[in-house]
Amino acid sequence: MTFITYQKHLNNVIGNVDSDPRAFYRFIKSRRTDTIGIPSLKSGDKMLFTDDAKARCLNNYFSSVFTIEKPDILQLRNSDYQDMSDIEVTQPGVLKLLASLDPKKSTGPDQLSPHILKEVSSEVTPVLTYIFNQSLSIQALYPSTGGLPISSRSTRRGPET
Repeated sequence: MTFITYQKHLNNVIGNVDSDPRAFYRFIKSRRTDTIGIPSLKSGDKMLFTDDAKARCLNNYFSSVFTIEKPDILQLRNSDYQDMSDIEVTQPGVLKLLASLDPKKSTGPDQLSPHILKEVSSEVTPVLTYIFNQSLSIQALYPSTGGLPISSRSTRRGPET
């Protein structure tokens, strides 16, 4: 039934090309499967047709409108405020948070079910507490630099062009 209806519609569209060309071109456009991509670009007085030339043109434009950040390390000055004490995650705190998980919720980005985490909370609490405390410790993240993240020379410069 639907094939016959489609054939009638197609005959109607093709048969009325002279009287209703818009319907014909709408039908042709709906049947297209190719993608055009980025159309030709005009840069100055030249037209760019190749993908490589268009990519270079767009790269030059976006490179010119965005700021290049200075790679220098931020120099901290003396503050009038007292330093914040170190944050320490405790096992009772982690256990309390795991116990309060809603097992009906879906998994997070780690793909661990809240139901499973709640079930094994007493076993994983010491490990999670250690991981959280280590992640909060800058010394653990950058031991060779005295706790300061320092970029290497190669990462401070932009990509070679």
